[in-house]
Amino acid sequence: MKKALNKFLSFFVIALTFNMEACTHKVQEEAEVAKHLPHFELTDQNGNAFTNASVKNKYIISAFFFTGCPSICPKMTTQMKRVAAAIGKDERFLILYHSIDPERDTQQKLNFYTLKNNLPANWKLLRGDTGNIYMLANYYLVRAGRDKNDASGFIHSGSFVMTDQSGIPNKYYNGLDSTSVHELIHEIKNLKKI
Repeated sequence: MKKALNKFLSFFVIALTFNMEACTHKVQEEAEVAKHLPHFELTDQNGNAFTNASVKNKYIISAFFFTGCPSICPKMTTQMKRVAAAIGKDERFLILYHSIDPERDTQQKLNFYTLKNNLPANWKLLRGDTGNIYMLANYYLVRAGRDKNDASGFIHSGSFVMTDQSGIPNKYYNGLDSTSVHELIHEIKNLKKI
């Protein structure tokens, strides 16, 4: 009986070791995939093409919004203006606002939103195929999409996502909270010293 138990335990430990190694390998592969910004093709508020090449070697602060948003978007825009002021004219930084309602957020509407809010040139309002927009939301690990239960028909996170120059999202800030946005501004000021 003791020999049978020892054989069983030995087999169990070996099987568990192989299983753990397989899981670890899979996690490493998934982490490797997450290191690269997925290919996307969007258009900015001026009608210019905006792709992966547009963000190469840039620090990116991303958020998801729509111009008809009656709730959190105006506050997010107010907070993001603080971020834009901290960035100034430093060309290593880009602010990206991804419209989750590209059917209604036409290029003209995005351009009007830019002018109305006096947004700087390094703040891009992006639209495109919803597949691309929602793929990017998934990549950044934020919620964005249609919601039939919401009066506006959409729901999205109020997060500001900081992406490093290699395209990896590495820090998340609450775009509705002044203290959290202050932490983002502090991070930007530190990066500007490099």
